[in-house]
Amino acid sequence: MKTMGLFLTRKGFTLVEVIAICTLIGILAGVMALPMIGIIERARFRAEQQNLSMLANEVKLSFRQDDFGLNLSALEGDMPADYVGRPAVTKFDDEPPAANEMVNENAWYGRLTKLRGQPLLNQRLSASAGDVYNIAHNAYKQRRVMLVGPYEKDQQRYIILSFMFLDGPSLPTAPGNRVILSGGVYSSETNYENWFNAIYSNTWGEAGCQAPTGWASGMQTAWNATDGRNRTFAERTFVERIVQPRYKVTVNNNTTIPAGADPLIFFADRIYIYSNMPTWTDYANAGLWQHVAARAMGAGVETVQVFPGRNEGILEGRRVVIRRQANAITADADAAVTVVSVLLNENTTYTAQ
Repeated sequence: MKTMGLFLTRKGFTLVEVIAICTLIGILAGVMALPMIGIIERARFRAEQQNLSMLANEVKLSFRQDDFGLNLSALEGDMPADYVGRPAVTKFDDEPPAANEMVNENAWYGRLTKLRGQPLLNQRLSASAGDVYNIAHNAYKQRRVMLVGPYEKDQQRYIILSFMFLDGPSLPTAPGNRVILSGGVYSSETNYENWFNAIYSNTWGEAGCQAPTGWASGMQTAWNATDGRNRTFAERTFVERIVQPRYKVTVNNNTTIPAGADPLIFFADRIYIYSNMPTWTDYANAGLWQHVAARAMGAGVETVQVFPGRNEGILEGRRVVIRRQANAITADADAAVTVVSVLLNENTTYTAQ
């Protein structure tokens, strides 16, 4: 009987087959990676929108801080004159941030960090950890920039921009000054106002967004350059806009004094209004104050004054203190008693009877 043996032949892949398989795997991996990259990116974009909204809410809460070291609206033009330019004035990003910028406790991100109760590290911002770094930077480790708008009589505007890309162009440096003093009244230079308005009104983050109109052609070209998904840098810049209204206080002094009497010795005459003080007991250095006199007996109508007397309002959240003279012998405002102390959130009227 003849026995037949079975021999199994082992054969490996040829070089051509290995290359073909690797190529196929590479193609599949690339096809699968593209949607995954898109999913991760969209998730980052959604998270950044939420982060900016939360930061904006913290900024708004800071407006109600009596401590100007924590209040982001401690602005030149609203602070007492001898505080302008000192560390008490909030620092905003009106020019491209320096690469080796040191942590600044009075920068907008520093004040928000302190509001959270976190210590500030005395080192470069790019090397910092914790809240101060996380407030100032997004998921791409790019800076979030906060700009403050021109001086306006009925409001104050701010904008936070977050650059959601690894490398890209910077904003143009702000021209002129945000606020200037002329004839005792603050206003903003036209160049600064135009620069801010172009940024504030631009449709950042929206599909098809381009660089603001009026920018230099080279700057527009840089911001309108597109990535592999055909999106401009302007489309990948997210924003949060903040508007802080201004309010006024109307004081009706409906009290009277006898005709011909010395108004300094009558309690009813001494009404003072204060706001924008460096501390809420330092009336002598108030940024704004007024004295509203009583009317003489028989004058017919009460004295009505709007505070501030100039045609502009006080920033929302600022404390306004109204005091009446307590000592009929002296005209010293420090001898008055506080009758109203309120954080403004609407136009307010006070009537003295």
